Amino acid sequence: MNKVALKERCSRETQQLCSDESVNIPRDKKIALMQKYAAFNESMISDLRICPYVDPQIKKIVETEVHAFFADKTSAEDAAHILQRKVSLYLNE
Repeated sequence: MNKVALKERCSRETQQLCSDESVNIPRDKKIALMQKYAAFNESMISDLRICPYVDPQIKKIVETEVHAFFADKTSAEDAAHILQRKVSLYLNE
């Protein structure tokens, strides 16, 4: 699991929620709440060993490349390299 990417995503979500004008609470309370949310996420991420969530796009990438491998359209090594490249590209978007 890419803990750095997860931490960055949580940080972006916290900033978005904090700037969301549709949440009708005073700004100082909103900031305090978001700081608690960020602290919770930080502790959760540091303790996380596995992620029970399967990203549908990553699942699709894996299924496509595994299918190509089992159909003898690519070698195991090539399939692994393609998977690594595509998943890394997706996660860095």
